[in-house]
Amino acid sequence: MFFHSYFKAFLYLLIKIYHTVYNLHMSDISPQVLDKLTKLNLSYEVLKCDPALADTFEFCNHYGYRLEECGNTILAASKRGFKKYACCLVRGCDKVNVNKTVKHLLDVSKISFATKDESEQVTGMTSGGIT
Repeated sequence: MFFHSYFKAFLYLLIKIYHTVYNLHMSDISPQVLDKLTKLNLSYEVLKCDPALADTFEFCNHYGYRLEECGNTILAASKRGFKKYACCLVRGCDKVNVNKTVKHLLDVSKISFATKDESEQVTGMTSGGIT
């Protein structure tokens, strides 16, 4: 599947750069994601994060990270025709222009953020744990 291969590469990049899966207990990580981490032989850390501190700025202030060290994962979805997804890793100090940049990269006419349910289904991660 087209998206699956890109998600695998994205997951590898995400874990390699950040080495941390935030806001989860091991039991909250889907078996598919744990399987990918094992197959890629990457080290990672599960960091319990207070949901009230899920905002990137609040998270950084509380846990002592710099915005440049943290990232948010945003799943964008096309709105018409064949469903296309873009999984965007955005540093805490940056913004992504979904309506211009991501829409152009996916070559679609309409795009928006994926819904919570859609994000969980596509990524295999619970909401709040995709970052």
